[in-house]
Amino acid sequence: MSTTGTSHVKAKDTEVWVLTIFFSRYKYDEQDIDSRCFTSKKLAQKAMKREARDLYKSSAIIQEADDKYFEEYPMEIHFGENPEEISYRREFGFCKIESCKLEEEESN
Repeated sequence: MSTTGTSHVKAKDTEVWVLTIFFSRYKYDEQDIDSRCFTSKKLAQKAMKREARDLYKSSAIIQEADDKYFEEYPMEIHFGENPEEISYRREFGFCKIESCKLEEEESN
């Protein structure tokens, strides 16, 4: 019996933490959406805080706004400028963590 050096984990027993990062730029038709997977909730939360802060601080439009916001929750962070303005006229984003189980086959 030969081995390839890779370990096999039963997917049904494996929980992963998915970080979704969303950012909408001022007057853009498209938004930036990215997802990353982590093996622990703690790692995902650290990454969420770092990613949200980086996007928030690197946006000149948000930093210049008088009504900017950064709302932090255990599994989500929302940030941006002027939450009362319509979406395409402001910069805003969020990061969100959700847990899920790996699937070995497609479910219905």
